[in-house]
Amino acid sequence: MRVFPKEQKWQRIPSGKDEQPHLVLSPREARWLFLRRPEKLTAKEQHSLEHLCQIHEEVALAYQLVQQFAEMLRTRSGGQLDAWLDAVLATSLADLHSFAKGIKSDIEAVEAGLILPWSNGMVEGQVNRLKLIKRQMYGRAHFDLLRLRVLHHDVSSHTKCA
Repeated sequence: MRVFPKEQKWQRIPSGKDEQPHLVLSPREARWLFLRRPEKLTAKEQHSLEHLCQIHEEVALAYQLVQQFAEMLRTRSGGQLDAWLDAVLATSLADLHSFAKGIKSDIEAVEAGLILPWSNGMVEGQVNRLKLIKRQMYGRAHFDLLRLRVLHHDVSSHTKCA
């Protein structure tokens, strides 16, 4: 199996005269296979992933490290982060080195995000809603109407207790 950029996904490249041609895997599809849980892959996806990991030992190593990191995120086990970062930096995978160095630069925040149950999702949602309202009103009105729309939404979204 050979991996090509997305614009060449339609191509079939036979690897030899007697062999059957292989379907080409786009980078997006390969990334999706790397991130999905192994038990949720179909038989065809597992076969594609096996071929992908057989291309080079670094691909198999990258798959293993990505699965370990994804499992840390799913189970919120930040205690394993330091060992994972050391394992990544011990490899020759330059792209993962860059990722690991970025995590190490703000290790406290990353560990807190993996361990603590709190989230700033509600705040991000309100910021997103405010930006959406602002974009919808661009060039149509001034701050007064924006203020009314934002406050009107907040008042109408609360339920009244009788």
